[in-house]
Amino acid sequence: MDKYQGQQNDYVLLSLVRSRVVGHLRDVRRLVVAMSRARLGLYVFGRAQLFANCYELQPTFARLMARPTQVRLKRSCGKQVTWQAA
Repeated sequence: MDKYQGQQNDYVLLSLVRSRVVGHLRDVRRLVVAMSRARLGLYVFGRAQLFANCYELQPTFARLMARPTQVRLKRSCGKQVTWQAA
């Protein structure tokens, strides 16, 4: 996230899947950078329950969890794959 300071992309994929603890996202400055770099779409991958229970992140993750929690990808062969939040 630190390298995106001052930059934007159309789509941002934020991977938090290897996180076992909230860690550096508790820093509000890093959270703001992570959540504000996407112009068209922000996709966050991670354990929702871990981050939703963090006091500093509750307002942000409450807004994220109010949105769809599934991602549908279409393979080049035409078959769709769906991932759903657990």
